[in-house]
Amino acid sequence: MKRLERRRQQAEDRFGILLLLIVGAFVMLGFADSSWARFLAAALQVAALAVGFLATRLHKDHRWLGLLTIVAVASIVLIAVGGDTASGISEVASAVILGGLLVAVLDRVLRHEHVTIQTLFGAVCAYFLIGLMFSAVYGALNDFGDMPVFGQPVERSVFSYFSFTTLTTVGYGDFTSVTDIGRRMAMIEGVLGQVFMATTLARLVSLYKSGGR
Repeated sequence: MKRLERRRQQAEDRFGILLLLIVGAFVMLGFADSSWARFLAAALQVAALAVGFLATRLHKDHRWLGLLTIVAVASIVLIAVGGDTASGISEVASAVILGGLLVAVLDRVLRHEHVTIQTLFGAVCAYFLIGLMFSAVYGALNDFGDMPVFGQPVERSVFSYFSFTTLTTVGYGDFTSVTDIGRRMAMIEGVLGQVFMATTLARLVSLYKSGGR
């Protein structure tokens, strides 16, 4: 028991590992039209969930962990089933997983008494989680809506691409939402991305350089 507790304490605030898992899931979404890639991306999200709850200490709240784990497993199973309805439910499940993990990471990072490199890793994790969460939202809107988000069928990898170009406000313009709800989600994501970069991340970087609290 003492050895297990020691390992848990060592895993706390290890946001660098979590960042690697999240980036891995994002890369796999680039091959989202392949069933094995989507399955691997979902598996990486489950692994990120486990690491995230250890890193943020929220693994002690069994109700949160149990609920999100069930959603994560259901997401993977539905990917194997296939079909628009199953795919849409899977996207909703992914959005719930990523949203819960986002809240957990931000809660832990903003509680750090001193800003360290792990704090910055945690903030970058949160930024990626915002993009991945909205990617799942766009996928769900596409599967459940009367009209495709972009007005025509697109590859699944486009949702993560569109999400991050919106989050970073790059806006290449090669893909644009034609549905009202899709446009509003894009605007919300763009605002969140700018506010997060200009306030949370910029402030943490400033404190890290100055050695502040």
